Amino acid sequence: MPHCIVEYSQVLESAVDEIMLALHKASMTSGLFSEKSIKVRAMPYKHALVAGVEAQFVHVTARIFAGRTLEQKAQLSRQILLGIEQIVLKDCSLTVEVIDIDEQSYAKVSC
Repeated sequence: MPHCIVEYSQVLESAVDEIMLALHKASMTSGLFSEKSIKVRAMPYKHALVAGVEAQFVHVTARIFAGRTLEQKAQLSRQILLGIEQIVLKDCSLTVEVIDIDEQSYAKVSC
């Protein structure tokens, strides 16, 4: 864990690899996860409006097993945001949220 999902404006496609690497690194440096457990994926959006106006954005959702303290989750969120801020993105909204996964309802199989 975590499952890190990057949603972003399609016009930022040229930066998505760098964003994903920054997210991976930030998750590692948080000290909360082992490297082999970090999963990062990205989804572009062709259209996005903020206040009725076309806008560029990067939004990261980090889904982690429940049990971390609020301080740990806040630190992870800040770490991720700081990592992404290092990438030069102009006129772009950056947001991060950390969501708990109920381990009892989580299922996994390797294919």
